[in-house]
Amino acid sequence: MFLVPMVIDPEIFDLVQQEIANRQVLAKPFKGDHLFSHRIRCAECGAFYGPKTWHSNDQYRKVVWQCNNKHKTKGKPCPSPKFSEDEVKAMFVKAVNKLIGDKEEIIKGFKEIRDEVFSSADEEAQLAKLREERAEIVRLMEQLTTENASRVMHQDGYKVRFEELSRRYVRGNDELAALDEAIRDRQYRKTRTELFIRELEKLDGLVTEFSDELWHSLVDHATVHGKDDVRFMFKNGREIEA
Repeated sequence: MFLVPMVIDPEIFDLVQQEIANRQVLAKPFKGDHLFSHRIRCAECGAFYGPKTWHSNDQYRKVVWQCNNKHKTKGKPCPSPKFSEDEVKAMFVKAVNKLIGDKEEIIKGFKEIRDEVFSSADEEAQLAKLREERAEIVRLMEQLTTENASRVMHQDGYKVRFEELSRRYVRGNDELAALDEAIRDRQYRKTRTELFIRELEKLDGLVTEFSDELWHSLVDHATVHGKDDVRFMFKNGREIEA
């Protein structure tokens, strides 16, 4: 279970829970419980970075983040670099400070497109229509069943009609589920982008230290292209090299 501090903003808590769900889809079984888990990608092979403990039983114990495929192929280790947690945090802070340089432009641009990009009015109207159609199918199935029980019907004809209604019901249910998922995904992206903007608006001057809240609210993932080339993809779609 990913532990979230009790003082965390409720919207950030919800966002964290969604990110956990997303990670579980990306990797099964899900083993990462660190805020960097499944958020740092290797550009060399496409795998995620994970923590590796060196000298776990002595005074030289150290945790580094390296590509999970580092030693997957015997004799051919992935050449991607490793980083300490402090190095990752420092690079993130550096990238955030570069982002702050374009703060006003980013906020202005988001507000101009927010309503158009994140509106789900059309999908919600379609969802309501599909629900009405499903309710009508259920009514017809109940009517057909009642009719079959109350009078003599040709059973082959009854079976054909009932199976047709059943197929329509299943197909409609699938369409409803897909549309509902699309709406929830759009709402999730709207929430995380609004949270990104809100946190960006609160930043007054350069960031001097790493915080979990900034990490969760601002960055989508980081991609390691080299020791001195780590690129952070922020939740507004902007990629910045640290």
